[in-house]
Amino acid sequence: MSPMPVILQVLSVVALVSSGVEAERWRFPECTDPTTNWMLNQRGMTPCEVAANLEAIHINKLHSTSSMYTGPPNGRSNPLRCSTVSYSMVSACAVCQGGGFMSWKGWASNCILRDISVGNYPLPLPLGIEVPTWAYMNVEEIGIFDVKRAKAIASAPAPSRSRYSDMVLIGAAGGVVGSALVLSVLAALFFYRRHKLHQKKHLASNDTPETEPLLPSDGD
Repeated sequence: MSPMPVILQVLSVVALVSSGVEAERWRFPECTDPTTNWMLNQRGMTPCEVAANLEAIHINKLHSTSSMYTGPPNGRSNPLRCSTVSYSMVSACAVCQGGGFMSWKGWASNCILRDISVGNYPLPLPLGIEVPTWAYMNVEEIGIFDVKRAKAIASAPAPSRSRYSDMVLIGAAGGVVGSALVLSVLAALFFYRRHKLHQKKHLASNDTPETEPLLPSDGD
């Protein structure tokens, strides 16, 4: 098979995602389970909205609680759908509708190896889309989206921004002080050696052989 179609497919995917597709372009279902509000990202977007943008596809509503979303069909592998981040977001989309979801192995069964990414999204995020931290879990560890673990991550308090800023400033100040100290030591060592070398050259230029003083002759 010629590599040209594959190259064109990858380029089209990159162009699609990096162009900043607006969230309204992709259809997605509403979450119906109020206990899953923790799945919303910082912008208040549902996992279904985020998932639709990550995968760059329309996501239809689940027909029943027993239905599931499936991964890419045979021959349609691509990096967007074969990422564990996309899988986690789609799984969360199913959960917030009261439905179930597939295992990671089942989801990625038609993904080729080079399209699979674990714990990260392979391309720059679409414009205006934020992915919750819990979506970056390594689902390969247990083989499936872990709802309890995801909720625990979402419920964990975020580090204080001011404290973090203070730590950054302290670290930066420490680095500056340390660098200045090293430079001072090097400068002192340089001038000391320069002084010693100059002193040595000065002594060498004034160095003459020592002789007995001339005494007056007795006239013999």
